Amino acid sequence: MAFNACVMRLQVIGEHVGKLLKVPEKPLSTYSSIPWEAIYDMRNLISHEYANIDEEIVYDTIRNGLPQLLEVVE
Repeated sequence: MAFNACVMRLQVIGEHVGKLLKVPEKPLSTYSSIPWEAIYDMRNLISHEYANIDEEIVYDTIRNGLPQLLEVVE
């Protein structure tokens, strides 16, 4: 159940990133160290290919990607 909850939160993050990627002012371009397109791509995978989610990629994203993203967001 915890895995499913984490995946859903990653989906929500990706959804918000996707909306910001469409903004003409390109606010995310200021933070080029973050792989914004990859975040949105993960959202698409979660939304449309849920049965094919690689648990190790999710774990790696949580352990290594989210701290960097949190730094930028804060």
